[in-house]
Amino acid sequence: MITPRLAITSLAEKIQLACIARSEGNFRVYSEQTKQQLRFIKRCKTLGLTLVEIGQLQRLDHTPQTSCDKINDMVNVHIQEVEAQINELIHLREQLSALGSCCANNRTIEQCGILEKIKHAYVDGS
Repeated sequence: MITPRLAITSLAEKIQLACIARSEGNFRVYSEQTKQQLRFIKRCKTLGLTLVEIGQLQRLDHTPQTSCDKINDMVNVHIQEVEAQINELIHLREQLSALGSCCANNRTIEQCGILEKIKHAYVDGS
């Protein structure tokens, strides 16, 4: 099983977001700088940033005098994407709540309103 920590490390190496040294026995050797890079990559991934965006952020980080407009734009795009996902989840919750009200306990499977509603959802368009 690959742990999330190992997965980030392997991914970072594969796409060259982090340069990780190897020992003679081919074990990874982590410098403090490499550890910081990996923590940065992991945090970016938890924020939903793509690997391309993470690479862009790393490059921008090496040009401290550059305007941070690109970073602000990137974050604003992600905010819009998250808001769209939230709206989709709210709609999904509403659909599931409506399904839940189609069936009461103490019924048999053949009487299940939830299954009937799902089976016929695409027939009547609802």
